[in-house]
Amino acid sequence: MPMPRVNESDEDQDQVFSAEFEDEEDHEPAVDEAHEVLGPVEAVQSMKKEFDSLVERMNGKITELQTVIQEVPFTAPRVPGTRHKSMSSKEALAQAKEPSVLVKRRENRTKEEEEKKEKMQHSSRRYGASVGGRDGSNDIRLHGRWMELATQFSGQPLDSKPGARQHVKAPRHSTLEMLEEAGLCFPLWHPTGYFKLIWDGMSILVTLLDAFTMPVSLAWDTYAGMADAGSYYLLIVFWITFFFWLLDMPVTLNTAVYKNGEIRKKRYIVLCTYLRTWFLFDISLISLDVMTIFTLSRDNTFSAIRSFRILRGLRLLRLLKMSKFNMLLQEVAASTGRQWLILVMAIANTSGLILVVAHLLTCFWYWIGRSTEEQGKRSWIAESFALEVPGWIQYLHSLRFILNNPSPPQIAPESGTERLVDVITYVFCLLVLGSAISKISGTMAELRAMNEEHSRQRREIRIYLTNQKASFELVSRIMKFVDYKLEKMAMTNFDASLISTTLQTELYVGQRNRFLNPLPIFTMTAEAFPEVFAGACAALRKEIYETGEVIFAPGGFSVALHITTTGQYRFQDYDTTQSTVEGIQWFEELSLYAEQLLHRTNLCAKTFAELFTLAGTDLAECIRKSPGCTRMFCEYAKEFVAAMQKVGGEMDHEDQVELAVKCCKQNHIYQLLYPDPAMLLENIQIFEQDDENLSEGSYEEDSNPKEMENSGGSSSSRKKASQSSLPFGKILSHGGSDQDPSEDKDNDKMASRPSANSLLAPRRVNTNWSLKPMRHLSMISMKKLSVDLISFLETLDRKPIKGDELPGVLQKLIPELNADAGTHVVFKQQGERDRAESSCISLLSLITGSYEIFTKPQAPANRLRREQWYQLRDIIRWIQPTHAQLHAVMILLSIRALGKSKELVNQLPKDKRRPERAVLYIMENHKNVVPSSDWLSEDGSRAIRKALMVHETFNLAQMLQGENVPGNVAQLQELVLSYGTEGEEVFHFYILFLLGFMSGLAAGQGSRFMNATNAPAVISGVMMLQQLLHATPRGIYWGFISARATALRLPQQTAEDLALMRLACLSRVQDVKGYKELRRAWDSLGSREQAVLVDHFLCDGLEDRALVLEFLPACMANAKTNSLVGLTILLEVLVDLLSNLWPTVLSMPMADATQMIAVDLSDMSEFIAAVQNRFVFQTCVSRCKYHFAGDRVRVEMTGGNWGRTNDPDTDMTSLAYIVKDVLMKQQVMEAYIMRNS
Repeated sequence: MPMPRVNESDEDQDQVFSAEFEDEEDHEPAVDEAHEVLGPVEAVQSMKKEFDSLVERMNGKITELQTVIQEVPFTAPRVPGTRHKSMSSKEALAQAKEPSVLVKRRENRTKEEEEKKEKMQHSSRRYGASVGGRDGSNDIRLHGRWMELATQFSGQPLDSKPGARQHVKAPRHSTLEMLEEAGLCFPLWHPTGYFKLIWDGMSILVTLLDAFTMPVSLAWDTYAGMADAGSYYLLIVFWITFFFWLLDMPVTLNTAVYKNGEIRKKRYIVLCTYLRTWFLFDISLISLDVMTIFTLSRDNTFSAIRSFRILRGLRLLRLLKMSKFNMLLQEVAASTGRQWLILVMAIANTSGLILVVAHLLTCFWYWIGRSTEEQGKRSWIAESFALEVPGWIQYLHSLRFILNNPSPPQIAPESGTERLVDVITYVFCLLVLGSAISKISGTMAELRAMNEEHSRQRREIRIYLTNQKASFELVSRIMKFVDYKLEKMAMTNFDASLISTTLQTELYVGQRNRFLNPLPIFTMTAEAFPEVFAGACAALRKEIYETGEVIFAPGGFSVALHITTTGQYRFQDYDTTQSTVEGIQWFEELSLYAEQLLHRTNLCAKTFAELFTLAGTDLAECIRKSPGCTRMFCEYAKEFVAAMQKVGGEMDHEDQVELAVKCCKQNHIYQLLYPDPAMLLENIQIFEQDDENLSEGSYEEDSNPKEMENSGGSSSSRKKASQSSLPFGKILSHGGSDQDPSEDKDNDKMASRPSANSLLAPRRVNTNWSLKPMRHLSMISMKKLSVDLISFLETLDRKPIKGDELPGVLQKLIPELNADAGTHVVFKQQGERDRAESSCISLLSLITGSYEIFTKPQAPANRLRREQWYQLRDIIRWIQPTHAQLHAVMILLSIRALGKSKELVNQLPKDKRRPERAVLYIMENHKNVVPSSDWLSEDGSRAIRKALMVHETFNLAQMLQGENVPGNVAQLQELVLSYGTEGEEVFHFYILFLLGFMSGLAAGQGSRFMNATNAPAVISGVMMLQQLLHATPRGIYWGFISARATALRLPQQTAEDLALMRLACLSRVQDVKGYKELRRAWDSLGSREQAVLVDHFLCDGLEDRALVLEFLPACMANAKTNSLVGLTILLEVLVDLLSNLWPTVLSMPMADATQMIAVDLSDMSEFIAAVQNRFVFQTCVSRCKYHFAGDRVRVEMTGGNWGRTNDPDTDMTSLAYIVKDVLMKQQVMEAYIMRNS
């Protein structure tokens, strides 16, 4: 769609900027035609300004001349007979030609030269013991175990399968079973949940009610009804029990069951289990209750039938459920964690059983007597003269017989039935009640034995203290501590094989999860990886301290995380502020991840206190079995340790808590669990389709929205942004307030800390608050902003820009750059937003020739020189950008960094997650995220797409630091040529984008990065790339290397000089001093090692297969920082790595099909920064692993290296140094013998 134009014109195409770039030396900056007619005062001011500019340029030239005169050119040792040819700066920059020495070397590679290259000249290097710190390094560093775990699982997928979460709008903060429950109308109750526990308690009460009322009703032949108070009471009890047991059946059917130790929540499994167990029993008793309803009245005809009277007695079978409830009561007692309560509950259960049995026998004995009387015989009731006494006295007569069973009752001689029942009752009571009483006695004896064991231990300690002649005060303190510890850590002997490891771990989780849950990282672990969380609970170690005992103090080694549970503590932070700690708090989390950490704080017990500790080694063992959890912890540990390194470990404890929460929220797993609705692509709504209100503060206030609506294209051609929103009410049920602890008193400071759940819970609101200030932007207003931006760019050659107003103008015209609510702010990329804004300001400054705006954020001592500024302007003159290109490049610079947002990229398909492809994808499918791109012209959109593809193919920064090879330049050349006639235009646009992109690397309202130090490399690289369509890839690449050598006044006559110059680029050498340091390291190598490195650094990836060592500049930088490594040893290890890599690379399946193999050295760069033993680093290649993925190789340092980062030097390592020297001598001799033979 063609871009709407503001001014009416007959021309159909964009015009090249009308302002010709005059010579900058004559007049800079140019004066606008609108300002030619000046008054006297203005003319004087203009003349003064031009004079000041002239003086400034002259001073700059003088300073440069003095610098050149004072500098002594450094000349490395050269081959005899060669001469150092000097070249001017402009000649060097303009010549994209391969050095002749490389051409000759490639053409004249003879057999003699190959043999000479293999010649080994021995250079013995011995090193003393090497263990210690690094120059300028921080004592806090990530422990090697985490790097080992990170590399071990770096290539494995996450356990949580994030791909399945991409289309889930609500965060999964529950398990799969809980989600299944949420979908049911009546979710199944947990068999040990609170509801079922209360229901079972009510079942016990109802069963006891039946046990005491039904026997009385049957024995005294009373009926439920309204006749008297007793009958009315029985009626109420009957209906209560009837409805309760009727409801008990659906409750049982809606309760999950355990099957082979696993809880099952499928309804058909619950139904089958119930049918096989209590269903027939329950349905039979309910049927009996229904039949009993017909016998409730004494006048009912059914009540006279003896069979229906027996039905009432069968209801007593419900007492069989007491066995089920007896087990429940014992489990409840065990769950309290008090051993004495278990014994008391056992005694209470037995006593209750005796009372129930006694009550049943009492009622049965009275019923026997009454039945005897009904038969016309004299019963024991008559013998006791109890026929006319009240019923409760008759009950006591019967109860006395049961309790005094061994004594003979008063029974008539002719009553055989009563005599038989008496004998049976006697035997029954002797067996049942006697065994119950014996059980109570045994339980009491066990309770006494337990107390006796504690008394024995106390007695032994008193005897020990007596022999030690301790004072009374000390003895009292010790005994109080002993009593406390015996109470808290009572030893119980049992067969551990009876409980499986899984159940024992689950037991630990139930006991200790509340101690680990407050930590943010463990809250997330419990959510995503419950098995690992269970292992961490089991790994906790309990410790008990007495009053006044120091738990840790400054200067001691910090080796474990401390979690307080009970008691009071006195905590002193590193800044000597003190506070009282109570409840569950955690300290020294950094010790889990850092290496050789010292305490900076103090924690002391004020009372008897208990706490748990967790060591880093134990935590590592817990997470090792889960690759996903390992990656989560490693990512968290790196960020946490890096943040602590920045402050040198001196961070307030409360700030550490906030840091832990921040690191968790930046974690990949957290973003999967709690996706922020404001960051979901379908929820980002910068402008609304149906909103016809114009935005406030547009660039041109006099624009007419109706005219724009009529002149613009149809709105139906635009994709409507998604209006979907999340069900926020179901996302998280918990939310917390971020209370500021500093507002409380010291004693309450720690107690007011928010929980991890409230800290980690994302703030959920019903509107997209992140973009709320911009919701007034509509389709029409967005179109107006685009038109205003084009109008602003078209006036650049006529109207001077003001540096102070430029950031505000860009934020108004490009919504993505808005500092308060732009797209970068939504995805929490404030730094990237600043860099994008800096890129736009810098590019506009280059276009308009605004030197002051461009160099505004630069330090005066390192300000961009005028001649460098002129070279940058020459590049702009070569590009000759059109208005459409400038519009497109401004949009590209504004949105390019969105491709690096993890929150955004994780929502895209896997093949669209590279930064450049991610930007293209959101431009095509999520225009609501980058609305400015929707109003680009077709040419502008096509230019952006092709420029991003070029940027993905070729990385200029890698070329500037010598990281890639001429083969990469050849790829760039092939891609540009593949575009045909558009190739040159696309390439010019790409160079324009590179200038803006490189200028904004360090942010600032201008270009902080493009100063006098960094500009020469960028200018040289861009000027070489200007000749891409005409020069050879080798000429461009080595022309840049030669230009850098010329700029630094370094030698470039031999192949070794050029290889060393590329190595200098990799080392980011900026001056002669840095080159001298590199040269000393190079000269300490043997000739064989130098030859290997020369061959490697001169491989071009065209005719010679080349290894592109990615992250080698980071390795060089870390080697210079770590004094135990240094450049010399790094180069030696690099030779060993290349010697081991080539045989491995040649065996790759795709080795013959590619000339360039990328080698990822990121793991090695981190290892160099962490290693503290020189010998371990020298031999690290032997313990490396190589992982292949297509034409890429990743070097993994493995646990064998990471586990030895802090190994001390011993006699064995000294011996190893000697053996290495002997081996080198042997290699020299072998080579000599082979050549002479």
